[in-house]
Formats: sequence, structure tokens, C-alpha cells
Amino acid sequence: MTTLPGERFHEMMQDTLRGQTLRSLPFYDPKSTVALLDALPTMSDGDRVVWDQVLMTVLSACVLQERFRL
Repeated sequence: MTTLPGERFHEMMQDTLRGQTLRSLPFYDPKSTVALLDALPTMSDGDRVVWDQVLMTVLSACVLQERFRL
């Protein structure tokens, strides 16, 4: 799961979603995304599982933007 600190994929998500690429995508709100990332450690396991799916979608959009400049 990407919401578990210490995991490599977690670090990738944190770095990517706090970076410039997310700010270049007009359909996401970077402030809200960072607030969600900051709230993850205080969430229950169930809530983190739900938000993991949402964050994976945002991360995927960022990776596509980086790779293909969409």
C-alpha cells in the first residue's frame, strides 16, 4: 500500500504529489492533495485503504504527465 511510511512506493507518491508535476495539472488542487498526504498518518487503516485508491489515480496522472507531457 502506498500510504505506509517507509515503503519505496510511499516515498515516490509523497515526492511526486508534493512536486511541480501535480501543480501543472489543472484538474487537481495541490493544497488539498498535500493536506490529504499530511493527514494519512492519523487515519485509520480503513480510511487509508480508501484514500490509497484516490491517491494512486492522482499519482498515475502525474506519471503520465511526466512521461508524455499530456
